[in-house]
Parts: sequence; C-alpha cells; structure tokens
Amino acid sequence: MSSAAQAKTLYESHFSEMEKGGLPNGKAWIRNLRERAMARFNELGFPTSRNEEWKYTDVAPIASTVFQPARRVVDRVAAEAAAHFDAARATFTAVHSRYELGRTYLDLAALARAQGNRDAVTANLRAAHRLFRLLKVDKYVGLTVHLARQLGVALGEDAESR
Repeated sequence: MSSAAQAKTLYESHFSEMEKGGLPNGKAWIRNLRERAMARFNELGFPTSRNEEWKYTDVAPIASTVFQPARRVVDRVAAEAAAHFDAARATFTAVHSRYELGRTYLDLAALARAQGNRDAVTANLRAAHRLFRLLKVDKYVGLTVHLARQLGVALGEDAESR
C-alpha cells in the first residue's frame, strides 16, 4: 500500500472516530459540509501530477506526513477554558454579591435615617463605604462620602481624601 493510500485510510479512520465521538461543532450545516468533504476526498484521494491543477505540485510530503486529529488538544484547551470560566464566574459572583451588599447597606442607612436611628445610619454608611472602596466602585464611594457629609457622619480618616 502506498504512503498516500495509507494516509487516506488513516484520515478516514480519524474522521470515523470523530463522528462517533461527536465533532466539536455539532451544528448540522457544518457536519453536512464535513461529510461531503470527506466523501469527496474518498472519491478522489490525494491529487496527483495527472490532475491539471496539481501537475506541478508534489503532494507526497503532505500525503506521507501522519497528522493527528486536533480533538485531544481541543478537549484539553476546552477543559482549561472551562476551569478559567468557572473561576471568573465565581469571582464575578463574589464581587456582584458584595456590590449588592453595599447597596443593601445604603438602603438600610436610608431606612435608619427615616426612623431617626443615627447610630444605624452611621454603621450602614461606613459598611457601604468600605465595600465600595474595596470593589473600587468610585461612583458609590463618592455617593457614600456625599451622604456622610450631608448627614454629618464621619466615615473614617481616609474617606475625606476622595
């Protein structure tokens, strides 16, 4: 069996394995395109010098090179990406939860002010201010400083520098 015939057989077996294992992009239109391309390759094989478009091109080096499916690499990269995505999602969730907590502190400060509870206003404004500074949400840091000035609440020694 020639090296081109061996390569063709190898490509056919790789394609069959990928079909059985599910292709990375399982959309019908791409699956159909791949199947048609493989059927055409099975029909024609590698081009030879007898093909007009290929008469000056030696495809033997390509035909004799043993290529491996990228599936294993794709699986590894996909697993790494999924791990990074999970970490990013966890970080986003934690940050979003802290942000929402800061907004809750502001709501509690407003409620305490309506009830005339100055100690609760001070405690909630300070808590909101610390969270927003930690998260670097300047808009809300500025809001807490502004509210503290309006209400005469001391946020801490470094709050006034903002």
